[in-house]
Amino acid sequence: MKMGIILPSCIYNLGRAHNAKLAFEALIRTQTGLWLPKPRLHLLLKMGVDFYYPLAALQDVFDLTLEGDPAGVTGVEQTLAYGTTKLFNEGMDYVSWIQDDTLVHPRWLLQLEGLIQRHPQAKAWSVYRSANEATHKVLKIEENGDVLVSSIGHAMTIARQEWIDWGVPWQDVNDTGGYAGITMDLVHPQTRPGERWVTGVSYADHIGKIGVHCQPHIPEHAVLFQGRQND
Repeated sequence: MKMGIILPSCIYNLGRAHNAKLAFEALIRTQTGLWLPKPRLHLLLKMGVDFYYPLAALQDVFDLTLEGDPAGVTGVEQTLAYGTTKLFNEGMDYVSWIQDDTLVHPRWLLQLEGLIQRHPQAKAWSVYRSANEATHKVLKIEENGDVLVSSIGHAMTIARQEWIDWGVPWQDVNDTGGYAGITMDLVHPQTRPGERWVTGVSYADHIGKIGVHCQPHIPEHAVLFQGRQND
């Protein structure tokens, strides 16, 4: 399958730079396996403070493409919608959303592919299981540990046909996902009912605690993040 990854990046202060350094150091350790085609990583860059992006190391792992501050694209939500549309138009089968404060385990893509294969009928998948269960409710836990949830909090992955069926023009998305205070990952289950699966332990974590859609009192971090351990 052809996997695409959208990564919007805007290093707007030194705190974000610290998180991004950790995130990119982890991302370049991603294992794709001989049997998984080299995934496309589309890095969408917004102007910010000076920051070193390890582009050469990323190119060793991913089919890396860069785009700087696309005209008419503002905010994280619209950037994700724009990038998702772009990658599906370029032939990707699945697109995953991560950011420059996403910490990943080396096997995150391999775990994601396994999750998709176990639940091909799902509307969305993620290797991030959110601790914010008041919002991302656990509906069922399978014997193998896979978790059926009401919504996905981070690192959401969607298939091309589901994106087409959802029919979201990226131009109509704003930084609240088109609804006051609600991001696309929460709008999706309201408009597209169906199964959403995450791994029982997390292979991605959200290390940023303060932002437009995240505050310290909201537990928007991973359950049982596996870090850089071998599994």
